Parts: sequence; structure tokens; C-alpha cells
Amino acid sequence: MKKNQAFIAHHCDNESTHIEQSLKGKNYSITKKNCSGVRALRYINREKPTICVLKAEYEDLSGFDIIKQARLKKSKTKFILVFNTLQEIDVVIAKQFNVSGCLSCDDTIEEVKVCVEKTHNNEDYFSRELLEEIDKEQIENYSNFTDFQLKILAYVGFYHNLDKLANKLNVAMSTVNQEIELINSQLGLPSDQPLHQWAANNTTFIENLVLSEVS
Repeated sequence: MKKNQAFIAHHCDNESTHIEQSLKGKNYSITKKNCSGVRALRYINREKPTICVLKAEYEDLSGFDIIKQARLKKSKTKFILVFNTLQEIDVVIAKQFNVSGCLSCDDTIEEVKVCVEKTHNNEDYFSRELLEEIDKEQIENYSNFTDFQLKILAYVGFYHNLDKLANKLNVAMSTVNQEIELINSQLGLPSDQPLHQWAANNTTFIENLVLSEVS
């Protein structure tokens, strides 16, 4: 019987040790690499580990970018992401990508053991410390857009000029402005942050949201 393989492409002082100990306790063969996001992705696609532990952010790619590309290659790897800080939108994207576990760099060995146990058993787990930092009501707001609002989110990152956006959607300018105000409020955006800027920075979330509605 082939031994379960684990790939750790992440390092923060205590957390890496906790994760390694927990995986060894489950009889995983472990490979550790201090590498870029691109190299981590290449390793995942080539070696197809059972579990992969990634940083939420690398210099070249985000952990979500790596998971997205791996999923396009039909990867069945179970992913654990380690965050310094977690935003509400990260929870939504993690669920979109079926991320198995989300941990904090400050989590205890007990918390890490639970996460590894859940991941090993094909269950999802978010560390309690991370969940304490987020607004659960805001998570719901990221999932409650109308079909028309989804169209605005899909296009606003490309059409900074709202006249062009209104023409693209074949609606009045006033309708676009009204819907954008509602979206901004739902997202909790500050008054000085344009929606097109937010959309350009969150393309992964929007793409998956639109695709989930289509499917």
C-alpha cells in the first residue's frame, strides 16, 4: 500500500514544526521545500501529494492561485493554507476551491492536530483563532448578489467608465449607479475605494462566484 505523501511549502517558526509532527503522527511521508509559488505548483502537479501545506501568500503567487491552477490540472490534493491574517473574502474563496484546512501561524499544536485529522478524514477545518477575527455576517454578504449585480461585478473591473458599463449592460446610467451603491454597501467598501479597483484585486473570487451561478 502506497504511503500517504505530504508536501510542506510553508514556513513560520512554530507552525511548521506543529504541522510536521501532526502529519508524521498520521504516518505521512513528508517533503519540505522553501520555494516560490511557481515551484510549489510544479511540484504539486508532478508529484501529486495527498496533502499540501501552502502559505496564503508567496512573492509570485497567492496560495489560492496555486490551488486554482492545480485544480485545472484535475489535482486531488487536499490543501491546507496558513494565514498571517484572514479576511472574510478568504473564507468564501477557500470554500469555492474546497480548501481542506485554514490555519493561523499562531495556532497551537492541538489546533494543528485537529486540522490535520480533519483534512486526513476529508473534512474541512478553519482554526478557531482565524474565525474569531472575522465578521460572519460579512461572509454571507459575499454570497447574496442578484444576477444583475453579478454582471456588474464581472464587467466593472474592465469598464472603469460607468457610461461604457451601462452601454455594455444595456441599462440606464442611473441603474448602474444605484446597483453599485448597493454592492459597495454589501461589500463594506470605504467611500474612497472605487468598485472597479476592488473588482480588479479580487478577480479570483468574482470568476468563481459567476461560474458557480452559471453551473
